[in-house]
Amino acid sequence: MSQLSRSLVSQEVSSQREFVTVVSGYKAELNMAEDDSIHPPETATEDDQFYLSIAAIVASKSKLTEKVGAVLVNDKRKIVGYGYNGSPLNHPTPGPIVVDAHTNAIIFATAPLEGTTMYTTHFPNAAAAAHVAQAEIKQIRCLHHQHGPSNQLPSPDIGKILSSSRVYFAIVRLQNQHVTINFADFGRVEPDEVMAQPQE
Repeated sequence: MSQLSRSLVSQEVSSQREFVTVVSGYKAELNMAEDDSIHPPETATEDDQFYLSIAAIVASKSKLTEKVGAVLVNDKRKIVGYGYNGSPLNHPTPGPIVVDAHTNAIIFATAPLEGTTMYTTHFPNAAAAAHVAQAEIKQIRCLHHQHGPSNQLPSPDIGKILSSSRVYFAIVRLQNQHVTINFADFGRVEPDEVMAQPQE
C-alpha cells in the first residue's frame, strides 16, 4: 500500500471514529437504544444515488442561498412528492418567511405518505420533523456532506421527534459525487440505431 493510500485510509478511519464518538454521545443524550434510529454513514445504494440526485436537482430550484431539496418515494419506488425551500405563495423571495423543502414535499404529495422514504439534501428542522412524523413517513435518508459527520446530525430535539415516532434516519455517503446531464444527448440517434430503409 502506498503512503498516499495509507494516509487516505487513516483519514477515513479517523472520520469514522469521530462519527461513532458523536453518535455515542448523541444516543446517551437521547437515552436511545443501541440499535435505534441513527447509524454511522451508510454507503449509497443504487436507489440512494438516484433519488438523492433528484433531490439535489429539486434543490437547485430554490432561490435561497442555502438550497434544500426533498423527494418522497413510496414502497413501489415511485416518486409521490418533492419540494424545495422557499417563500410561501404570494410572498417576496427571498423574504422573512420560509417554507422548508420537507414540508413542501409533504404538502404537494400526490399520494398517501404512510411508509414512504424521504430522500433529502439536509435534515429537516423541528417543525418539518413533526410533519414527517405526522405523515407516517418511515425513514429519512440524508445526503452526506463533505464538511464532516459532526455537522450532519439533527439536533437532540429533532432526534427525539423522529425516534419517538419510529422514523429511521440515516446519512448516506454517495459513491459518485457528480451527476452530469447533457440535454443534447436526448433524441440523439447513433448511426447503428438508424433503421435500414426498405429497398425499392
